[in-house]
Amino acid sequence: MVVGDPSRPLDIGEKKWSWCHLNCVNDDDVRLPVCKHICKSDGSNKCIYYENGGNQGCSFRHLRPDEGVEALQLGVVKTFKRYHGNGIRVRRRIANEGRAAALRRWLVSVIGIDYLQTGFIIDVAGGKGELSFELENLNNLRCVVWDPRPLKLTRYARKHRFGFYTANEILNKYNVGCKDKDEAPSLPLHMRSFFEVPLLALDCYKSSPIDYNCRPVILEDEELFQKGLLKGYATEWTPKGFKHEDDDQFDDNAVDDDIIDDIEIDDIESRKCSGCEYAGVHRDITDLEEARTILNSCSCIVGLHPDQGAEHILRYAISNNKPCAIIPCCVYSKSFPKRRSASGELVTSYSDLVQYLLSLSPNVHATQLDFEGKNVLVYFLPDSIQPLRDPNTKEPLICKGNDNIMQHVYSLSKNQTIPDVI
Repeated sequence: MVVGDPSRPLDIGEKKWSWCHLNCVNDDDVRLPVCKHICKSDGSNKCIYYENGGNQGCSFRHLRPDEGVEALQLGVVKTFKRYHGNGIRVRRRIANEGRAAALRRWLVSVIGIDYLQTGFIIDVAGGKGELSFELENLNNLRCVVWDPRPLKLTRYARKHRFGFYTANEILNKYNVGCKDKDEAPSLPLHMRSFFEVPLLALDCYKSSPIDYNCRPVILEDEELFQKGLLKGYATEWTPKGFKHEDDDQFDDNAVDDDIIDDIEIDDIESRKCSGCEYAGVHRDITDLEEARTILNSCSCIVGLHPDQGAEHILRYAISNNKPCAIIPCCVYSKSFPKRRSASGELVTSYSDLVQYLLSLSPNVHATQLDFEGKNVLVYFLPDSIQPLRDPNTKEPLICKGNDNIMQHVYSLSKNQTIPDVI
């Protein structure tokens, strides 16, 4: 087999899979997994792929008449992993593990390596550091993770060391500047604080265009910088939100300032990451002037499911004419009670949030990335930046069809499923 050949999976036992050409096995071969669409508990048992194209349309096996519900219940027929042996569906897990790679491919394809190399990429709410690690080691781009949570790079360093990122020949075209797997991985810098611009202080919830020069509150002066670092180092993420490391109580919105005031500044050293296996120790930014220089000269700002930081990122980018790309997720309407749409309604749903972000500037657009879940990318490109063009069609590698994507946004807001937007 060569890259790009049509293929279908085969169950070879012991939880192992193999792949073969589409026409190398019979359509009723018992080694083929059963199509998930024909063993639904609701009785619909309908596969539109098979109906439209037969076995050329669906690569999985369709049951013979003697392999009905009874065979499923007895376990004679192996069902798709999303179903129990009795045909009852289990909860489907959202396949969004490749979301960082999808955003990285978009940045490389649309903005381009040359422009991204002009400065640091600011990865707001970067979490464990997956996106920044990939940009550093697969594209040789310098990154800063702006997130109060500690980085956990061991898993990604292992993937890099064992050649996981370069195993797919089709996707290797996006690995421009990829480091050899035998080289020590390059690690992003870490700014352990919240990315917050003074939204309320600047009264930017008015309908007038954004014309102020804003920057994160933590960079205003040395006192705010030190306090912001203390707040960042003293918080950790839990299933219920941010939590102070010295407190047993949860707080979904912020950390108690009274507790922060009790922390000595020397505690920052003891709270730094000790290093990650296979990756080593990354460096934290603890100097105000360095943080200002990096942010002022950055080439791009990104946010992959940045929670409350989505609007902060976009408003900073628009104000300072910096390209940015964010994938919003949760709305956090209680954290932004003054946030209202153009019609004056409160922003309370996912579709409201996307429309609100699109209304901030004529240069803000939306497109859809290739992973499941909340996959709508809202991006801002200044007029001075020309996106890369398709070598065949000469059209920009970009989607500006905000109207075309809103149906998909509405479906995500209502937790429904519709065909992908093309």
